[in-house]
Amino acid sequence: MEEKIDRESPLTWQEKEVLDFEKSHEHAPVTVNDLFAIRLKRMGEIKDKLEKGDYSLRELFKDSTHEILLQKFFAQRLTDLARGRYSVVREPEVDNKKKPNIRLQYKDLPAVSIEVKWAHKKERTVANLENGLVDQLVGQYLKAVDSTHGIYLLANARPEKTWKFQAKRLDFNELVQHMKRLARKIES
Repeated sequence: MEEKIDRESPLTWQEKEVLDFEKSHEHAPVTVNDLFAIRLKRMGEIKDKLEKGDYSLRELFKDSTHEILLQKFFAQRLTDLARGRYSVVREPEVDNKKKPNIRLQYKDLPAVSIEVKWAHKKERTVANLENGLVDQLVGQYLKAVDSTHGIYLLANARPEKTWKFQAKRLDFNELVQHMKRLARKIES
């Protein structure tokens, strides 16, 4: 237990680290939780710039845009925003020749896997998207003993699209909330 506490406890900060934190409001990741929190912050920055930025590239993402281009866009933006806090790897091969879309790595911390899906594609039913979270992200990319954090990124290029779920139809926000509930259930 003491080894785990030592391994996961923040280190004493040096003067340079305090100044860095003052500038960026974050510190270099010490734990995988830190790496995950930084990743969430970066994804929020990307989302805000894409949806509301003066120089948004949202016009590049249409109903017909291939999912690989979406994955590359997020990998590139995450690389641009790394600020030395992590490195980005696209489709690294893991156990059984499986390849998560994106992995964030930092020194000897466990990687954070990111699976990117276009939710609006014809084949993307609620069940299909649930399987992507349960079977693909959790079942394949997070099955390693030290893999504890993953991101299931859903994007939608068709705002009017709805998904049939049980006896009702979900809009994209409702679909995202449903997937978050499923993720919390898996996590617990």
